[in-house]
Amino acid sequence: MYGDILRVDLSNERVTREPIPRDIARKFIGGEGINDWLLWEHFLKVDPKIDPLSPDNVLIIGLGPLGGTTFGQGSKTKFTFKGPAYNMFADSVAGGVFGSMMRWAGYDHLVITGRARRPVYLYINNDRVELRDAGRIWGKGAKEANHAIKAEVGDEELDTACIGPAGENLVTFASITTSGWRSAGRCGGGAGMGSKN
Repeated sequence: MYGDILRVDLSNERVTREPIPRDIARKFIGGEGINDWLLWEHFLKVDPKIDPLSPDNVLIIGLGPLGGTTFGQGSKTKFTFKGPAYNMFADSVAGGVFGSMMRWAGYDHLVITGRARRPVYLYINNDRVELRDAGRIWGKGAKEANHAIKAEVGDEELDTACIGPAGENLVTFASITTSGWRSAGRCGGGAGMGSKN
């Protein structure tokens, strides 16, 4: 475990970085355990009965302790949220290099709350974290969106976690696509991401 938690409040366009508490890292190890702890922490602040498509929901992205290492294990990225598909705790997993890239930038977990006023994407380049306008990308399929972001940033090696029109239109079983073609397809995370713009 060597990354921090990056908290992104879309409603207030505020980004904060904090270390993972040592006792939490020992107790939950990483990945799914810390994602679940972060979800529990969130629902101690808001009513767990919230509408999964409301700004009060949270999207947590994390990876396990071996992700981004030379061990070749733990390459999956875990997405945790209250799921639109079943209106209850949900998580979904995708392959690809998104989680590894996140860790190499210095973050083991992203905690995304609120709702952006307009379509945006979160750009992370080590300590540089920005919410950027995604108006030109909104409406594209996930693979197209992946290519459009790479072209806009001018970096073919970056990685993305995107949604397409199904997520944008809040289809409750929409997926999140990483690396242009790997899907976190369970429980409607794409609709959750779409509801946050």
